[in-house]
Amino acid sequence: MINNKAFEEMTSQELYELARQRAELEKEQQKEARKQRIEELRAKRKEVTNEYNRQIREIESELQNLIGRRRKTVTASASTTATTPPAGKIQATQKVVDFVNAQSQASTKEIKDHLAEIGVEVANLSQLLAYLKKKGRLTSSGRGMYSAIK
Repeated sequence: MINNKAFEEMTSQELYELARQRAELEKEQQKEARKQRIEELRAKRKEVTNEYNRQIREIESELQNLIGRRRKTVTASASTTATTPPAGKIQATQKVVDFVNAQSQASTKEIKDHLAEIGVEVANLSQLLAYLKKKGRLTSSGRGMYSAIK
């Protein structure tokens, strides 16, 4: 550290060193202030989140009392474990499998046209075919071509 000489008595090298030390000190102070602000904001976020969750629980409890039954909440694990199609899709699923079995091989367009002919509406045919393929009920024999499992 530089001794306490008057500025007029310091050399340019000493002044440069003093300025560099001052810059480092200010940089450290800014870093500490930023860290402290981050901690304050994180604490505030946690407080707000806890208050929000408390209010949601109160509302859910009041709704439960008014409705008379417990409301189900969707969790990530519940949504990812579903492996069967919804009840409305079971008919379409079976119709697709039956059609492909009867044809031994069918294209996506042929399957879509057949379903339209018999009055079965499938919004996401590609997803349905992927599901059937994954479950081992159909195989893909080419791009857009599906065959029955033998």
